[in-house]
Amino acid sequence: MQRANGSMVPLPLNCWPSFSGNETYVSIEYAASSMFICEML
Repeated sequence: MQRANGSMVPLPLNCWPSFSGNETYVSIEYAASSMFICEML
């Protein structure tokens, strides 16, 4: 994902669903850049 000016966003996210019977699960993957501090996620 990029901003309009072409720079990278500080916290890119990938989300995808998986289905099991009548339930749906959503997996979320994130990767913080060195300029972004992740706390209490």
